[in-house]
Amino acid sequence: MDEPTAALGEADAETLFGVIDALRADGVTIIYISHYLDEVFRLSDRIVVLRDGEVRGQFQTSATSHDEVLRAMLGGDLGDLFPAKPQSLPDETVLAVEGLSLPGWLSDVSFSVRRGEVLGAFGLIGSGIEKVGRAIYGAEPKAKVRSIRMGTAETALSNPRSSIRSGIGFVAAERKRQGLIANLTVRTNTTLPYLTRFTRFGLVDDNRERAMSQHWIRTLRVKTTGPEQEIRLLSGGNQQKVCLARWLLGDPKLLILEEPTRGVDLGARREIYEEIRRLAANGLGILLVSSDAEEVAGLADRAIVFEEGRAVAALGANASAAELMQAAESHSVSAANELEKA
Repeated sequence: MDEPTAALGEADAETLFGVIDALRADGVTIIYISHYLDEVFRLSDRIVVLRDGEVRGQFQTSATSHDEVLRAMLGGDLGDLFPAKPQSLPDETVLAVEGLSLPGWLSDVSFSVRRGEVLGAFGLIGSGIEKVGRAIYGAEPKAKVRSIRMGTAETALSNPRSSIRSGIGFVAAERKRQGLIANLTVRTNTTLPYLTRFTRFGLVDDNRERAMSQHWIRTLRVKTTGPEQEIRLLSGGNQQKVCLARWLLGDPKLLILEEPTRGVDLGARREIYEEIRRLAANGLGILLVSSDAEEVAGLADRAIVFEEGRAVAALGANASAAELMQAAESHSVSAANELEKA
């Protein structure tokens, strides 16, 4: 089983665990691949840690600890996973959204993202977070909004092309279905949103395209044989780095990241987190849409919590994963007025 809970909510994951327990009781052998340690410790008898294609540790689950396994996974301690957060942020607003709604998904959601800020949008699967980034990007035609501004300029939820011109980039959660063209090369996948910048008289300048792709391969430490390798042959973490690189070509003002480390091993997660924080430090506003409470707690400067399509709470940089989960499971919108204080 390869990351079987990546797109499951807590209740569905527990159902799956019950099925696994029953299979084990019937004598079925299971190889369970996951970077979620709680799941690994809940289910396994033995743990094998792989990092950079090599075995870095083997443990009897009952005789080891989370910290010991994490050290093998990271080559260091968990504290090294998330970069330090800044002490202060600019007051300049990059994105301001008021009254965002999408039938069946979102209801009267309002928030803002500042320059240099990582704003977390957290919720369980089905809470509405699946659509908030897509709506802002213009990929949900039925979405409506009272007001949306990029900087001081009023804009609209029109379409992705218009959003790109406004300075918005979007990395989709489902990279294999919505973010990549599997049989094309790393080079082609990197330059897709801005292909006109590499064309002249209707023809693509392969050399310029290749040079730009090579630049981002080096910058983001993409492990590949080169720009001409088919992207389907890369690991999940390296595919995600290419998805990130393609938007950095256009020097966006806002980058929307949906589940940026879903199906990504822990080492690549650390590199992606470092890049997100570096981009924010250079002034990019980032909307981090994630159902991973530890990810949002470790990376976000502020977080808004979604439940049943509404923003029900706003938490600061010191919020823990447990506090995020508690807010997401509150089944109440009474905390929505806290957004006005954030």
